[in-house]
Amino acid sequence: MMMLSSSVHSLSPSSQTPPSLEMFAPARGERLLVTGDAKGEFDNADPDYWSIIKQPKALRTAKHRLVLCRFGAGEWLDWDYAFRWAWEQGEVTVLVDEVNHVTPPNDPLFGLRSLITTGRSRGVSCILNTQRPVGIPVIVRSECEKFAIFRLQTIDDRQYMSSIVNDGELLTQPPRYSFWYQHGEDMPSLYRVGDP
Repeated sequence: MMMLSSSVHSLSPSSQTPPSLEMFAPARGERLLVTGDAKGEFDNADPDYWSIIKQPKALRTAKHRLVLCRFGAGEWLDWDYAFRWAWEQGEVTVLVDEVNHVTPPNDPLFGLRSLITTGRSRGVSCILNTQRPVGIPVIVRSECEKFAIFRLQTIDDRQYMSSIVNDGELLTQPPRYSFWYQHGEDMPSLYRVGDP
């Protein structure tokens, strides 16, 4: 699992416009479940290729291998249903933009907990994004193998992520269009990517 801690512009550095969903096209024929559209920002999903899901039970009849869930922020049970569905499917890539919008702050529900703790054995990979890593449940961040940390605006978020990756250099902001990267125990130090 990978956790992206980022500012608003982490996936779209030039404007507030969300990134093209095509950049998340799954590899090896996996189904892609984009759960993080709680903010309704992925307007460029072509319905000829994407199943756009607005009610959880509609996942059962998704026609495409690319699935975009559009439930509201804080609709925990809807998101839990989607995460359980993804876990049951196996061989899924789950992308969650603003993970704090799709799970309670202290303890994730069963669906997300299953994805992050037992999903690997079912071929599930997760990419989780947040602008405020301080509010992410401990179990979510503890299962992350990779961290891409963009410009965090508040010192409490920088201190929090610095303690997680065990590197005080994270307390400083990376240069514009750069980010810090750590890949589990194989790469114990942070690496700055994209320096001008």
